[in-house]
Amino acid sequence: MGNRFLKWLDNYWYHYKWRTIVILFFAVLLIVCVVQCSTVEKYDLTVFYAGPEQLMEEKCQSIGKVFSPRLKEDLDGNGEKSVYLRSFYILSPEQLAQKNEEAAKEGMTFYYTETMRNNAIRDFTVAAGDGSALVMLIDPYLYGELRKQTEDYFLPLSQLLEKTPESAVDEYSLRFCDLPLAQAYTALEILPEETLLCVMNPEKIRGSWRPEEYDVARDFFRALVEFQVS
Repeated sequence: MGNRFLKWLDNYWYHYKWRTIVILFFAVLLIVCVVQCSTVEKYDLTVFYAGPEQLMEEKCQSIGKVFSPRLKEDLDGNGEKSVYLRSFYILSPEQLAQKNEEAAKEGMTFYYTETMRNNAIRDFTVAAGDGSALVMLIDPYLYGELRKQTEDYFLPLSQLLEKTPESAVDEYSLRFCDLPLAQAYTALEILPEETLLCVMNPEKIRGSWRPEEYDVARDFFRALVEFQVS
């Protein structure tokens, strides 16, 4: 009986070896994809950081944990309010020149090119245009570049807040480090002092967007700005 089975298996493998290998490959690939999709952590809200601080995932998670309680409610109904910080490493020409100068003094080379900056800006604008995030922590350089392209890229503070705070830089943004929230948590100290807090105009999203997405972003923005140490 055993020899008969081995003979059948040998005959099957001889005729269907490659077909079986291909089927097994795609079966394993499908299983891996399903497992990864089912284990990817989901968040109620995404916030963008774009600037000269290269934030690793651990730092993004730490900042997200500070932000999460500022959400009004658990939006996806999983019993937990969660905010994810997505980081884009973007240096202005002046910041790049300074990094290169500092590296040269140490006899080293700072590896960041204009192409890398342009790619990072492209990734940022594509993600923003897709509506991935409305609330943004952004370097003044990129903020200025976006305002040059479209004057109303960001929403005016008067539309988001009842009164303009002292930390306001202009009618669309404010200095994040001046907020009580930024000064109350050590996890937020890594963000550069010049970082601006603002909200993207949802009208700039490609395609349609839901009004409730704006409501969530506005309420979250207000919670960040109006936070007070108890």
